[in-house]
Amino acid sequence: MKIFYPNATNKNVYLFSDIENVVLDNECDAGLVIHETRFTYKNRGLQLITDLGNLWENKFHAPIPLGGIAIRKSLAEKK
Repeated sequence: MKIFYPNATNKNVYLFSDIENVVLDNECDAGLVIHETRFTYKNRGLQLITDLGNLWENKFHAPIPLGGIAIRKSLAEKK
């Protein structure tokens, strides 16, 4: 979101499953939905402002990166 809306202010952090209700209750003007709520927000009467995944793919010509953790058992323990 920072890449496409760097001037956005008054950002709050909520549990992803609470964002629809926060917007519906007028606690916030808009919300960034993820996971299954990207498929259900319309059913609750909410409207799409923009799809950040599409913006990302159009700007960078690559799929949106997801978080990941790489691990390896054979690394020496850090002391």
